[in-house]
Amino acid sequence: MINQKWNLQDVHVMVDVETLGLQQNAIVLSIGAVVFDPTPRDRGLGDEFYIEIDPEKYHGSIDVGTVKFWIQQGGCPLDGKREGRHVAELFTEYLDKLCSGDRKRLVIWSNGTDFDIPKLQYAYRLGKRVVPWGYSAVRDARTVYKLFDPDKLLAPVTNPSHNALDDAKNQAQWLINIFLGVPHVHTNPTDTLGSATSGLSTSD
Repeated sequence: MINQKWNLQDVHVMVDVETLGLQQNAIVLSIGAVVFDPTPRDRGLGDEFYIEIDPEKYHGSIDVGTVKFWIQQGGCPLDGKREGRHVAELFTEYLDKLCSGDRKRLVIWSNGTDFDIPKLQYAYRLGKRVVPWGYSAVRDARTVYKLFDPDKLLAPVTNPSHNALDDAKNQAQWLINIFLGVPHVHTNPTDTLGSATSGLSTSD
């Protein structure tokens, strides 16, 4: 398992979701995630997670603006990768594998804390499952981007694909590039940036 190979105390995971709305209970179309190493050892990106969800079986909301956005994009890029089991169960298995069952080691990153994380938490409530990360484990990547790379000089040179896994990987790589280029966050990015980037979300 990737975290055993790296032997990191914290297990950093970037998540991204694609939805049919902006509300917390919006229908989720897909979830992407990737574990990454934010230390100067730069082991890059690791194990990935990607799942698509049948919107007809997801009890959530839709907003017109988001539907119009997807129409303008030519539709949400999906590849039909769906599972019969609940997405919360599958995502928890992925996270538990990464942290060897020690969930206190999990550090969950997203591009802002008011979009992806609340929708994941809602998915867990729908599945009547416990959110596997603590409220203090959430980190806001957007804050790091704005503080340390406001001109996006270290951002990966790619166009937003609006594929959940591709976006998660690009966001994680941007963080790695920043952490490698900012000396005073080399020792422990979580300790250095934790208080500035912690989300206000809470687990059930």
